[in-house]
Amino acid sequence: MNKFKTDAGTWNIYINSYIIDERLVWAGPNAGPLPLKTPMHIITAYNPSGKKLSEQENQQRNGLLWQRLQKLNVQIKRVTGCSPDKAWQEPGFAMCGLTRKQACELADVFNQRGIFELNRQQLLVIDVKSGAVKKSRPRVMQTAKKII
Repeated sequence: MNKFKTDAGTWNIYINSYIIDERLVWAGPNAGPLPLKTPMHIITAYNPSGKKLSEQENQQRNGLLWQRLQKLNVQIKRVTGCSPDKAWQEPGFAMCGLTRKQACELADVFNQRGIFELNRQQLLVIDVKSGAVKKSRPRVMQTAKKII
């Protein structure tokens, strides 16, 4: 069964995600200060429309996304979106300098259903097709659990 069959299920999976890099939690338990200006957008090219691809295919797709980002006037950092238990992880890119509409258009090129938007207070899940906020939660979640 595809876990992305229902819209409600899709957006619930997204909103429960953490955004991390090798040293910092960007959104999740005990998230630290953000290293880029806000708002910023998190985009991946992995698993288009929820279709599971091989690691090699996903890496190739993210490489193409990286090449596109290099041509834009944006600040970029590598990040990973992951489930709370880290069983699911998708590398992607955090960027500032794009509007929500531009970020959605870029994600749509890579057949993504949603992107993340981060500001100092919130993690927003954005529907790529409509640009609408589907879910939101506090960016910093207070917990004793360490995820990095």
